[in-house]
Amino acid sequence: MSWQHIGAINSRYEWLAQTLGVNFVDPNSWVDDWDFGRDGLHINRRGTRHLGQLYCRVCGFGGGRQKKRSE
Repeated sequence: MSWQHIGAINSRYEWLAQTLGVNFVDPNSWVDDWDFGRDGLHINRRGTRHLGQLYCRVCGFGGGRQKKRSE
């Protein structure tokens, strides 16, 4: 699958997420080449850690605990 095709699919997912009022996270823009295993398809331990950190930032979690929202 080409990156162009992946980008087109992600654009559709982003539109759908905005329509539903949720955040779309494109992990492809945050994961580096060396975050993948030898097959170039599956992420390795480093990639898992980076992806987890991204989702924690997006979801408002830090250090395993949810941030409190100020009202």
